Amino acid sequence: MDTAIRIQDVIDHVKSNGWQAMRDAVTDFIRFVMQRVLSLEQYEQLGCQPYERSEQRVDYANGSYERTLSTTYGVISRLKIPRLRRGKFITRLLQTYKRRTDELDHALLTWYLQGESCRDVTRSINAWTQDILSAQSVSRLIQHVDQELLSWRQRPLPSDLVAVWLDGFSLKVRVKQKVRSCVILAALGRHPDGKWKILSFRLAQSESEHWWAGLLHQMYRRGMRTQLFIHDGAGGIAQALRWIYPYTKTQRCLVHKIRNILDAISNSKHAQEIRRDFWFVYHADSLPEAQERFRLFCRKWHPLEPKAVLVAKDDLTSTLAFFTLPEDLRILCRSTNTLEWVYRELRRRVKVISSLPNPKSCERIVFLTLLYIEQILLNKSGNMTTFFSKFTHN
Repeated sequence: MDTAIRIQDVIDHVKSNGWQAMRDAVTDFIRFVMQRVLSLEQYEQLGCQPYERSEQRVDYANGSYERTLSTTYGVISRLKIPRLRRGKFITRLLQTYKRRTDELDHALLTWYLQGESCRDVTRSINAWTQDILSAQSVSRLIQHVDQELLSWRQRPLPSDLVAVWLDGFSLKVRVKQKVRSCVILAALGRHPDGKWKILSFRLAQSESEHWWAGLLHQMYRRGMRTQLFIHDGAGGIAQALRWIYPYTKTQRCLVHKIRNILDAISNSKHAQEIRRDFWFVYHADSLPEAQERFRLFCRKWHPLEPKAVLVAKDDLTSTLAFFTLPEDLRILCRSTNTLEWVYRELRRRVKVISSLPNPKSCERIVFLTLLYIEQILLNKSGNMTTFFSKFTHN
């Protein structure tokens, strides 16, 4: 009966004072529990209770100071932290100088990752937890991302990759008060055990040989080696690979290849049949069988579509390179579809931003998004909490 009466009292209090009363009750309860934990920690470090005479005493209580902690439940104010006379009070409950819980920092990074500015994030936090947070506080948190990005770009790269996908992704970035079209050049690798890795990326002005060579050169210096490169056949990538990785096989994306062939046909009625015959060549079980099917393809279509056949013959060796891999990897490695899927996920997250505010902000958002896609979506390992924990240091 007493319990029922207390519950009814709470319900009446919420009805009369609104849900703010429920929030206050929750924060009061959290403060009570935390205060109890701090008192027990003080007892452990003193060796006895305050004012208690005991031979086990190793220190004396010396008052307390108040501290505020922002949590996902609201702001816990007037939290009394004990002081010791001789030594420093150490608590495992609160991190030193930390004024927000890790869960709240994870939320800040999630909103930032979804395209909110620092000021927008502070407004969202204020509406959620009633904590008055400055844009500078959010900015300081984001600086940890810069530290992680620098460390990530200096890490050694694997030397036993099965394949590496290369492609570019265009976006709008504000540079010196002007919105410009820029390109993200990225490399995605696959380990022999099946794990995916975003190897590196850079913000570039174009997909020219100069910019691709810069990315490939820094990956080469960090030890990256692979059996096969897969790319869309763009001249900049191809030429840079010849300079940096001259002895590594390259695979032209067959999806881009068939598009180029269809662009060269003179009669659109042939498109569907050419597409079917093209894929019949590359569905062969072995390299000799594919080569024989290609000869038949040329013999059939050369009289009708000579330009299309000429495009198909161009750089033929690079369209057949995937046959050197084990059979279970061939479908995966004959196109850039995997990296383009990564870019679709990246585009879905940055499309809410009409133009990224500056190059540094662009790199932060792309870095966080690519790592999220790698760990959570491609490898399906970990969760959002463990993912963001590396970016929320003291």
